[in-house]
Amino acid sequence: MHRLKGESDLALADFDRAIILSPQYTFALMERGDTYQARNQYDRAIADYDRVLAIQPSHATARQRREAAVALRQAGPGSGPKVDVGTPPPPPRPAQAPPAPRPDNST
Repeated sequence: MHRLKGESDLALADFDRAIILSPQYTFALMERGDTYQARNQYDRAIADYDRVLAIQPSHATARQRREAAVALRQAGPGSGPKVDVGTPPPPPRPAQAPPAPRPDNST
């Protein structure tokens, strides 16, 4: 939950506790690796992905993320994926009042 809110320090502390309690918990290892990768701490991310692969050698996602971390580490600082959030939409227009009724000229 903390990782999704951008609270990576709290997320890492939670994952560390989970891994201490259950060293084979691949979900926590993957999430911690993802958090390290998001922080450009590629060596730590790779170490966590390696632990997942030692526990579960057929874990395709761990293998893919490990390869991505290795490539990013080799590319150097600032070479991580760029996220294009686009241009924010314009603010909404103020509501317009309905047109005034027309006078009835039939009388």
